[in-house]
Amino acid sequence: MISDAVDMAGKPATFAEICVLCLFSQTTHFVGTLPPVITDLHNEAWLHHLSPYPAWAIKAAIFWWMGPDNPKRASKAQPGDIAQRCKIEAGCITAGQSHLAYWKKYQGHYPSFLTKN
Repeated sequence: MISDAVDMAGKPATFAEICVLCLFSQTTHFVGTLPPVITDLHNEAWLHHLSPYPAWAIKAAIFWWMGPDNPKRASKAQPGDIAQRCKIEAGCITAGQSHLAYWKKYQGHYPSFLTKN
């Protein structure tokens, strides 16, 4: 069913997926070995900002950041930068959820102000 597909596409990424994508996004800015406490804090910041988004949206946002359409691509992305782009990438989920909620509410019996006379 359509609502199942929207729910599945909007499923937030797991902790492990966010950590892998976070590390992937930072490999071009590798600064050497950091103490585990620092990498844990770094991962926690990424998790805080990216946990609402599905893994595919995070991946798309990271790829966009590193791509030719981003004028800031040479700089190191911060969690908020990727989260901001995730919101755009996952916008189709929000739109799908809104349409499904509207359909469930009215189920074909739309208010008179929305129908043509």
